[in-house]
Amino acid sequence: MRLEYPGVEGNGDIYIDVLKAICGNTSDKSMCDLMCYHAPYTSQLGFNERTYVDVLDRGLDDKEEQKYFVNSDVIRFLEAAEQAWDVTICSDGIEHLYLSKGKRLIELMEGLSDKQIIFTPTRDKNLVMDSDPDSHKSSWTPDDFEAYAIIEFPDFHPTLNQGAFFAFKCGKIIDEFERVKNELKNKSWAI
Repeated sequence: MRLEYPGVEGNGDIYIDVLKAICGNTSDKSMCDLMCYHAPYTSQLGFNERTYVDVLDRGLDDKEEQKYFVNSDVIRFLEAAEQAWDVTICSDGIEHLYLSKGKRLIELMEGLSDKQIIFTPTRDKNLVMDSDPDSHKSSWTPDDFEAYAIIEFPDFHPTLNQGAFFAFKCGKIIDEFERVKNELKNKSWAI
């Protein structure tokens, strides 16, 4: 299951449109935003319960959400988790982990949530092998997410000559993919 939007350059409006479509109705659901950075968009999703996790405390864009922030390495946090969430989101995060840790993150997300959402650049060529949490250490393609629905933007980052994609997984994935596809076809940028 794959949607592709060639020629569509990314921006915050497109990103939040897709994320809201994937999340669906969130009013009575819980969310964990992993490797959240400043969490510029996830606070807008309307989740009833929210957790934000990052190894660095940079302060969240929505200051009211700071009380839900956990300063931790995401792998350690998830391995010690005593709860599960309806949705786990890792946006612009998995590429900051080495491949083996990225695969472990996916495994933990799948074990601790009903729906997993990952957003990452496609075919990142600027990888660095260091301990800086802000450097990119792995590169991902939609093919790395076989059991996931994919929404790909081959031209999302035109200045970097790089694309990006959303990968999501949940129960009834075929029905969910159709729902998301129908919701996105009404967006002005998708025409």
